Amino acid sequence: MRFSCGTRSASDLNGKGIPEKHVIGGRWSDAFAVILLVLFILLFPITWPLSQLWRSYRLKSRGYYVTREGRDAIEYQELYDGKVRRLTIPGEMVVKGPHVVYVPTEGEWQQWMPSWAQGRREEIVEKLRCSADPLRAGCPEFVAGR
Repeated sequence: MRFSCGTRSASDLNGKGIPEKHVIGGRWSDAFAVILLVLFILLFPITWPLSQLWRSYRLKSRGYYVTREGRDAIEYQELYDGKVRRLTIPGEMVVKGPHVVYVPTEGEWQQWMPSWAQGRREEIVEKLRCSADPLRAGCPEFVAGR
């Protein structure tokens, strides 16, 4: 025995057995998603090399470059004898307030950082502060230790 809560005609269904009034967005949202995907595929080969050119320019003109590493950390890159040396400093995204960067204390710096960065804590932290862009992401707050 079959029970039915009502009768529906084939025109009430969208081909998937779902009533048309329950479909969100319909064809326009699908078309918009496809357009965004196509734009991403077309523009990525242009924007990624441009970002690498910008990084290269900053490394050569200033001798260092600062960028985000993942979501939370800050990466300091330095050009030395034609090679790029990297240093990652932990940070944290805060819901309300600026990005927090946890700068190791002097003792932790000597213990954890690579040999080329030891003894240069103040210099590197000052470069990190100078490269913070207050208009784009807000100035990070630098905290000693964790």
